[in-house]
Formats: sequence, structure tokens, C-alpha cells
Amino acid sequence: MSKIFLKTKLKSKNENHEFSGKAIKNKNIITYNDNKVITKIIMDKIISIERNSDEYLKLSFQEGKKLKGKYITKYGELEIETNTKKLEKNKITYDLYINEHFIDTFTYNFEYSIDS
Repeated sequence: MSKIFLKTKLKSKNENHEFSGKAIKNKNIITYNDNKVITKIIMDKIISIERNSDEYLKLSFQEGKKLKGKYITKYGELEIETNTKKLEKNKITYDLYINEHFIDTFTYNFEYSIDS
């Protein structure tokens, strides 16, 4: 387990969210607290991002594939899907669909370094 410094940026036409701060890297999982939302980046054959607070969101990414995710709100569960357009080492570009409706194209960047 390593303490790291993490920078993330989520960008689309309608959204721009950035995080910069301390995180924990345990093997292939980075965990951090983004404004009281526990967030995990899971780096495996399929990359996943989980966000857990009052709502739970799990998005999965594999280049060239449409993958189902999970989005649970206080009103119930919504069908969510990603279509990964490009997957690079620290950058993911994807289309997001909720209940089969296109929402937007997003780019998620993340980089980290060992925290001293």
C-alpha cells in the first residue's frame, strides 16, 4: 500500500470536474475521497471507476466496447452504459448512456506520484 498524490480531470461539453489531493494505491486500486465521495479507480483488464456516497456509480471501460455499469440513486437503479472510444495509460474517452439515451462524450484523465 502506498500513499500517493493524485490529479484527476473529468471533462465534457457540459461538465468540468477536477480533483487534486492525497490517495491510497493498493496493488491495482487507487482510492480517494473526492468531496465526501469515496472514489476508486480499478486498473485491471477492464478499467473501472466506482463512486460511492448517497448514490453508487460504477463505470467500466474497455477500448472499442460497450459495457454496462451500475447507477443506484435514492430513487432507484438506472441503466447505465459506456462506449469506450479511446483507452490510454492515464486517459479514457467514452460516450455515456443512461436508459439507452446518449448523455455526452467524456474524457477522464488521471495521474499520480508517490506522496512524500
